[in-house]
Amino acid sequence: MQFLKEHKGTLCFQTRLTMLQNDLDHILENNEADFSELQLIRNPFIYIHESQWNWKDKSSKDSDAEVYYNVFYSTDKETFHLIMDPISAMILKQLKKPLSIKDLVKQFEYSPQEKEIIERKLTEQVQELLKSFFIRVNKII
Repeated sequence: MQFLKEHKGTLCFQTRLTMLQNDLDHILENNEADFSELQLIRNPFIYIHESQWNWKDKSSKDSDAEVYYNVFYSTDKETFHLIMDPISAMILKQLKKPLSIKDLVKQFEYSPQEKEIIERKLTEQVQELLKSFFIRVNKII
């Protein structure tokens, strides 16, 4: 798997985390007036794969197929495997390219009455993904 070959070393990874933390602190300190306009993107050390089986449960091959979202989080020392909830997984899949929360909302089906609720829920989930360094604010340099 390609993501296992992208090990960058401790110094590089720690520097990246420090930069992500500084960016996050800046967003939280300044209480970004329009959080929904920020362009977000999945971090390069996060990989997601959809499968029919729970790869973490050896007995799942004996059960009916379901949808599982396997997330691989590559650090300086190892790669972690997580099973992610469908909403977070859908956000991560969509953020392969930069999108704002407003753009993300358009990716979901909902009634006109639900738009505000969807925006609020996505904003809450995006904030959690930012705090966990799964995603970041996209900076054009």
